[in-house]
Formats: sequence, structure tokens, C-alpha cells
Amino acid sequence: MTTLYENYTTGSEGGQHIIGGASWQGQTLTPSISHIISSVRVKVHRVGSPGTFTISIRAITNDLPSGADLAVGTMNGNAVTTNTDGEWIDITFSTGALAVASTKYAIVCRCAGAAGGNYLAWHADTTSPTYAGGSLVQSGDSGTSWQEATESDEMFEEYGDPQGSGEGGFIFPVDDVARVSSIRHIVRPGFARMQVGLGDLGFDIDIAEATVRKELDTSKEPEHIPPAPTPPRPPEPESAPTSILPVTPYVPPTPAPPPQFPMPGQTKEQAKEQARLGGLFAEARNRWIKTGSEADKEAMLAIGRQLDALMGRSGRTDVG
Repeated sequence: MTTLYENYTTGSEGGQHIIGGASWQGQTLTPSISHIISSVRVKVHRVGSPGTFTISIRAITNDLPSGADLAVGTMNGNAVTTNTDGEWIDITFSTGALAVASTKYAIVCRCAGAAGGNYLAWHADTTSPTYAGGSLVQSGDSGTSWQEATESDEMFEEYGDPQGSGEGGFIFPVDDVARVSSIRHIVRPGFARMQVGLGDLGFDIDIAEATVRKELDTSKEPEHIPPAPTPPRPPEPESAPTSILPVTPYVPPTPAPPPQFPMPGQTKEQAKEQARLGGLFAEARNRWIKTGSEADKEAMLAIGRQLDALMGRSGRTDVG
């Protein structure tokens, strides 16, 4: 069952903003609680036949939408009411988007196939907007560039899945895009290490070996398997020399140097955000290794999408 998180539904509906063709409209929002955005409601009415209506969630850079869609959904815009009082319509995302608390995101609306006098009108408060977590953002070139309009807040409601139970993890949606570039397991007496490569980042996760073995199967007691009998040693000839092999102590390999931040072409703010999301990824990956559950696996995938959006690159489809 989804929960209502961010919304703006009160105040004077003193204006409307056109969604059609190259004219895209958006509303930024800032969640106070981390969750998965699963659906959005907006108040609109139509003029003519605007065609397919698309709503998506995007990341924010400098208060403006950036990168690819983190989640997207569509509906038939021609089915929206023509009554100028408008109606609330729901769009549910097939794959949700991870929203991290105190991080700004954007609801982006467009009817790319609409032309001429065919469009949707998004109802807004243009007289006394009070939503503190964001504002209207507008694009006149199909999302290539954006402008912020702080004098307006659009009518919207944002729903999602709250933080789940058990291990303090999230309930994550299915996602077929992975961001892990490499995984290496190192097991030595007393501990296990998992080295995870995430693009230009890397993480080492050390776990007590006993804990790893326990988490692999806690559903039943291990079966007792008696040791194989040791064959008797043949007697050595009295003249056989005694040889002692030298013992070479184990020397651990020199760890690779950590990645340098900021990387070429990155701002300090982008590097900071990349490192923060990288930490969230490592925690989600650790939970997945411990539990083996699909929900924890999908945590990593959802966070990876945000890293790719931040770094402006396309995702992988392998888990490395």
C-alpha cells in the first residue's frame, strides 16, 4: 500500500500552465523521508486532443531537472476532462525511483505529440504559493534547457513505498539496470572481504567469516559429516633424512589507491553527491549479500540509476 509523501493541493488555483509539444512543465519537490516514488497525481484539464501524456521523475542539478528519467509512466491524454475546473489523474510507474531524504527531485510532464491548439493545462497556484520543497520549472525546447519559476507551485501529490521492515532496508521495485562493474570475493581465516567496483568508485566490505557462513543458511543445522579415516603412515627408513620446508609468512597485497575526488570535469558538489550515493550503494549491496532477497538486490540497482543520472552516463545491464 502506497503512502502520500510530498504534495501541494491547497491555495488559490490562480493559473494554469500549458503542456504540449516542446512546452514541458515540471514541479520540483524535496522529500523529508527516504522512500520509493511509485506514483504521481496531478490536476489538469485538456484542450483538443493532446495525445499521450507522460510523467516522469528526474534528478536535479542547480534546482533544475537533469539527466534521464528515473521513473516514467504514461496515459491517454485524450481521456482527460475538458472541464476547466480540472480533475486529478493518477500515473503509476512500472519501476519506481529511489528518493533520498532532503534531496530535490522533479516531476516532469509532457505531451510530446501535441500540436497547435491541443494541450493539457496543469492547474497551479500562481498567487500565493507556499510549498517550501520546490517550485515550477519550465522548458520550451522539450527538456533540453529549463528555467525555474519560483512564483508558482503546481497541483500535485506524490506517493511511494515507505522504508520496509527487517534489516532497516527499503522495499525496492524491479529494475533491469545494474551499476556494478566488478565483484571480487577474498576469503581468509577469520574474515571475508567483498570488493565491489562501481564505475570509477570501489568499496571494500569486511565481514566476519563466521557471520558469512551463518547467514548463508540459518534455516537448519548443518549435517554432521564424519571425517574420512586417515590411512596409516608407512614406517620411514631409519636412514631417511629429516627435511624442514621454509615457512614463508603471508604478506597481504598492497591495496589500490582510492579514487581521486573530484574527478576531471566534476564539481566538488557533484563529487560529494557521488560519494554519498556510493555509500548508500555499499550498504544496499551488503544487505543483498547477507539476505539474498530481491528487495535488497533492487536497492543497489535503484541507487545506481541515480549515480548514472548524476554522472550523465548510460547504465549497464550486468551485475558484474
